[in-house]
Amino acid sequence: MQVKMDINEAMRARHSVRAYEQRGLDGEAKDALEGRIAELNAQSGLHIQLITGEPKAFDGPMAHYGKFSGVTDYIAMIGKKGADLEEKCGYYGEKLVLLAQQLGLNTCWVAMTYRRIKTAYKLDAGEKLCIVIAIGYGKTQGVPHKSKTPLEVADMSGDVPEWFKKGVEAALLAPTAVNQQKFFFALADGKVSAKAGRGFYSRIDLGIAKCHFELGAGKENFSWARNSPFESIPEGFSLIGPLDEDNPVPSCRNADSPWNPETNLQVTLDGFLISGNVKVKSSNVVDTQFKYSDHNPVQLDFILE
Repeated sequence: MQVKMDINEAMRARHSVRAYEQRGLDGEAKDALEGRIAELNAQSGLHIQLITGEPKAFDGPMAHYGKFSGVTDYIAMIGKKGADLEEKCGYYGEKLVLLAQQLGLNTCWVAMTYRRIKTAYKLDAGEKLCIVIAIGYGKTQGVPHKSKTPLEVADMSGDVPEWFKKGVEAALLAPTAVNQQKFFFALADGKVSAKAGRGFYSRIDLGIAKCHFELGAGKENFSWARNSPFESIPEGFSLIGPLDEDNPVPSCRNADSPWNPETNLQVTLDGFLISGNVKVKSSNVVDTQFKYSDHNPVQLDFILE
């Protein structure tokens, strides 16, 4: 299928879209996406899947809260559990997002405001669904997001080469959760480092931003510096999240309206930062139905060694 724009045009034209026309993907677009997914799965070791004709994921209270409509097709970003999964899903998922834009489709990254329909996709042993990408023919083309300046997301001091500037400009076009743009690029000894700040889904955002940076800067001009996936966590400490993927209990809800389990946005984002002398036995959210505040208690059962 012939693309409608080059990759640089796609980066500038692509904006998040939540309302879609009531029609499925045409055969050529679907074939192009599935072919590219097969290539990216082979490159990355991910288990990305294109889900079509499945309206239930975006037909519940969470999706309505997120103002989604007409979504029956989406890309499930799936892979082996690990420290680098979120960044990989962001990086390779954005390649599909930009291809979709080139094919005349619209997209939206979706982390929370959908339901997991487990019969719609396949999880192999040790895998998890990281995030999904709504895809289809948008009722609009979306609108540009507010953006930080290059100086806010990169070290632009000294004699910065033109390719680095173009990479940063491309990264600023990347979609991020709640438009937070919490990433930072720096150049040293011919290598580019990219770090994620603290924030919701910032590791996924970093992968997306790195995809854009490469496209803007040109991969032939630099190599990536190797970064620890948890640079913001002090040495000797680790994060413990109380998320039971088979029976998730939310730890937080939006507080701008009275509690209603059918309409409130609910997420699991609380956890523990533990030192090396703490052996964790279990970690769970206590379901109080938000009786006392906009957070449910989180319980840690541990042994101090």
